[in-house]
Order: sequence, then C-alpha cells, then structure tokens
Amino acid sequence: MKTYITYEEYTNLGGTLTETVFNLMSILATKTIDKYTNNRLEENTTELPGVLQYLMVDLIDIINIKESNKETLSLSSTSNDGYSESYKDVNVSYNKWIKDKIVYYLADEFDDDGNELIYRGFKEGIY
Repeated sequence: MKTYITYEEYTNLGGTLTETVFNLMSILATKTIDKYTNNRLEENTTELPGVLQYLMVDLIDIINIKESNKETLSLSSTSNDGYSESYKDVNVSYNKWIKDKIVYYLADEFDDDGNELIYRGFKEGIY
C-alpha cells in the first residue's frame, strides 16, 4: 500500500521509529488521513500539500504511542470516604489528539477542485 511518506523522509524529519514499526504505523496514519479527508488526497489531488509529511511524522508517532498503550485505562477520579475510582479510556484522548493534528495541518489545504481537504459537509454538485 502506498503511504504519504517514505522511511527516509520520516527519519530526515526527525522520526525515530524502526523501519519495521514505521511501515505499520505509516499505513495506519495514511488510512486515518484518508478517513478525515474523504479520500480527497488520494483521489483528487495531483500535488500533495507540503505540510503532509510533517503531519505524517506527528501521526505516526501518536499512533505508535496509542497502539503501545492500547489496553491502558487512565484514572479519572477517586473518592476517599466510600472508596471509589473512575477510569476513562485513553483512546478517546488519542483520537482527539489525532483529529486536532489533522485539522491543524490541513485546515487551509484544498484538492484540485478547490474543496477543502477536511470539509465534511455538503456542497452542491459534490458527492
């Protein structure tokens, strides 16, 4: 599967994962970007945005952390008198972090038809 960054580009931009881990995480990062852009990068963009490689480095590292902590629950509150503990799923925080990164990097980027890459609404004549 084609990804939006090579291992050499990743390491040149400061990435530190091994090539084996990178290969898996870059596929997950590419699929995540495609999800948030409705495949506009793959299907309707001849020239990829320059910020895409920086986004990929960040996403690869975030997704690696998320995958490493997959089974982790985070203590969200405690109570002393009747002893009570509440936990939250940290994946929710990671998913927000991932979405925020994608929005930050791609907010002002457009496909070949002039549509915002992260636009999720309805435009007349589109879809």
